[in-house]
Amino acid sequence: MPTILCTSLFAVLIFATSVAFADTFEFLTFTPPPGWTKQVSNNQMVYRRPNGIGMISFIPSYQTVGLPADEFAKIWAGHIGTTLRGPTPPPQVERIGSYTVAIGGTKVNAQGTMTTISLVAFVGQGRAVGVLGMAAGDDAERELIAFFDTLKDGLRKDRLGFFSGLLRDVFYDVQTSAKSTVPVSQAVVDWSLQMAMQASIRALIESVDAFGKEDFTADLAAVEVPTLILHGNADKPVPLELTAKRAAAAIKQAKLIVYPGATHGLLVTERERVTHDLLEFLRA
Repeated sequence: MPTILCTSLFAVLIFATSVAFADTFEFLTFTPPPGWTKQVSNNQMVYRRPNGIGMISFIPSYQTVGLPADEFAKIWAGHIGTTLRGPTPPPQVERIGSYTVAIGGTKVNAQGTMTTISLVAFVGQGRAVGVLGMAAGDDAERELIAFFDTLKDGLRKDRLGFFSGLLRDVFYDVQTSAKSTVPVSQAVVDWSLQMAMQASIRALIESVDAFGKEDFTADLAAVEVPTLILHGNADKPVPLELTAKRAAAAIKQAKLIVYPGATHGLLVTERERVTHDLLEFLRA
């Protein structure tokens, strides 16, 4: 699936837990890949594969009150955009513990090998730190699976804290939603949290596997009925370009309506327009 390219770093990143052979960089605790060598220079810490194409580089933190996606773009422009031409990839944003994480990447041809270039920006507690990665071959997919395992660990350890931050900063994106037709109140966030907490641990964990590891693209061609797709272009967890636009292109009778400035929770923030567009679609 397309998001596989964006997450090759998370195999080695684990938030402050005691892990055998762990290393640390500022507020990050992680386990380096076996056999990779460590180098420290110019306040940066770098891990390299002994052979082939592979590198992980930690960029020192800096003070910020910016949004995770903005900090991602800033780090990408300063450390990757200077040598790798082209637009900055749109990051996916997740809430993990006290930090919000923006993840993005692209693929390039390096020395005749298709190579994944990834950036993970951690933003929280008034600071941001970046982690750059380069990996070739099947490593990217394996590291992606390892990343989702760490995400599941977060769900197991603190579901309430995880969902509170996820709903506020990612799902509804309360700050962005303040400009919407119906701003999201704390009561709406609390109501959503109550619903989320009713799900069993097994359902939560397996849902992570479903949206993270399965690729349903091939199934879209089997949809033969008129289909309405509503999507906000400010959706953090499900970027428009990677999801709704591709789905609309793959479904024969699809109609895509993009809501400017709408977040993932548009059924709440744009409910009047959603109702109008649904009724118009059903009448057609």
